Amino acid sequence: QLLQDQLTSYPDNIPGIPPNLTCADWEDIAATIPIHDSQSCLGIKNFFDQCCVSSLPRYDCEKTIRSHLLQDLDSSVPPLRTLDEKVQISAGLRFFHVTKVNEQESSIEIFVWLYLQWYDPRLTWSPSEDKCCNVIS
Repeated sequence: QLLQDQLTSYPDNIPGIPPNLTCADWEDIAATIPIHDSQSCLGIKNFFDQCCVSSLPRYDCEKTIRSHLLQDLDSSVPPLRTLDEKVQISAGLRFFHVTKVNEQESSIEIFVWLYLQWYDPRLTWSPSEDKCCNVIS
C-alpha cells in the first residue's frame, strides 16, 4: 500500500526535480519510466522504502528474505562466477581509543571498527509482497 502523503528523503538539489515530493508524486514519476514495476508500490519502494506499507510486518519480511537467501549459501565459497573473476573488497578502519597499554610486553589494546564491503550476487532479491523490504539489517 502506497503512503500517498508521505514526504520522501532525497537531496533537494537534483536538477529538474522539485523539492518536497511525496510518495504519490514519485509514483507518478516512476510510472513514466518503462521499467516501472506495476505491482502495488513496489517500483517506488526500490527508491523510497518509507513510501510503502506492506501487508506483512517488517520482521516477517526480513525473516522471509533471510531464510530465502541463506538457505543454500555456503559462506566458505567466495562469490565468484568464473575462476578469472576477482572479488573487489572495500576496507576501512575507524580508530576510537586506546583501551590498554602494556609497556613490559610492548603491546597496546585498541578499540576499532573494521569495515569490509563487497558484492555477492547470491545475496540479492527483488522486492515482492513476501520479500517486501529492499534493505535488511
